[in-house]
Amino acid sequence: YAPNRDVQFLSGFLERKRGNLKKAITHFVNAEKLGRTGAALKREIASCYFHLDQIPEAKKYVLEAMASKKDNRFVIDLAIQIAMREGDELGARSGLENLVVVDVESFCKHRLSTIELRFGAADRALEAAQESVNKSEVRPTFGMLAQLATCQIRMQMHSEAERTIQRLSKLYPNQR
Repeated sequence: YAPNRDVQFLSGFLERKRGNLKKAITHFVNAEKLGRTGAALKREIASCYFHLDQIPEAKKYVLEAMASKKDNRFVIDLAIQIAMREGDELGARSGLENLVVVDVESFCKHRLSTIELRFGAADRALEAAQESVNKSEVRPTFGMLAQLATCQIRMQMHSEAERTIQRLSKLYPNQR
């Protein structure tokens, strides 16, 4: 037995995982109307809007999430991604300063790489991507390796990119 607000939240989470973002938003908003609160709910709604490319709505909810939970690494990272999508380099870099305090170094280097690449510094993006992969404690994530390959391609390092993509395929044979 669970309150309906929690059922709605979990239904939204399930729909988001299935890729049904509009249905997920409906469930999340219903959970909110039924009294569910907190940064996790706001982050989930913001994430759905972000992936639907509805940036003003995403920004509204991520700011609400940050108001209640300033040290949530997922919320901070989403805020950085929103700033990047808006072309707000200062906002993205400011967010990165906050992320460094609450997240592991390898992921912070990954996010730095995406910021550098987005704002035109492919050489610095490559350097950060390499550091991200090298500093991964267990194994680099799919995103870290994909970012490294992207940077290598942008820097005309095609043989290195091919090796990175082969590594990516070996480590993550069932993804994307």
